[in-house]
Amino acid sequence: MPVSYANWPTTTEVSSYITASGLTLNAGITTDMIQNAIDAAVEELSRRTGRTLKPVTETRYFDGSGTGLLDVEEYVDVTAIQFFSVPALGVVTLTQWHEVERKPYPKTQIQILQGPPNVPYGYYSFFPQGRSNIGVTATWGYASTIPAIAWTAVRARAAGTVINSARANSYLGGTVKTIRDEDQDITFMDALPSKTLGWDDLFETAARQLKRPLRDFMRRNKPPLI
Repeated sequence: MPVSYANWPTTTEVSSYITASGLTLNAGITTDMIQNAIDAAVEELSRRTGRTLKPVTETRYFDGSGTGLLDVEEYVDVTAIQFFSVPALGVVTLTQWHEVERKPYPKTQIQILQGPPNVPYGYYSFFPQGRSNIGVTATWGYASTIPAIAWTAVRARAAGTVINSARANSYLGGTVKTIRDEDQDITFMDALPSKTLGWDDLFETAARQLKRPLRDFMRRNKPPLI
């Protein structure tokens, strides 16, 4: 069936991936163990790439730039922008006269439209300077769905983690054999099927290709507002 990139791989999808590689897991491997491996893979990939790989919708706050351009975290779509400026005015919500970045993804800037001086564009023509005074409600993330390369990498890393755990505990049927010779046990371990050899490479490739450029962090290192 077609893969859905709306969510991370499920325990069933990881189990099926292992089975398709010629391995059979017995009852010693539980769904909780597989889910833990998936969660660990997601956490590691997110940390190493510095990105929100699964879109999330929420309000985040940024320092006002004092210009018509605002650097923000990577987003898919912006639904509302709020200015927390003069207390007497309350919260001003900007619902028009702004244009989000035009590139497909990832988008990292918001600008307020500004035409000729004789054309009215609204009360605000810039983001008021301040500390955490700009609230942006958006769908945050690298793209509208989890990147296919990231989804595949998490599935591969989780499968590898489960297999390594299973082999160490002799849970993997048919790969670990023990022979007793008088008072000694000799254990033989078969080599893993060749299909599993590239699983770590899949993860490392995804982490490298999706890693956030250093310039995205450096341009946000502005002097603190006093």
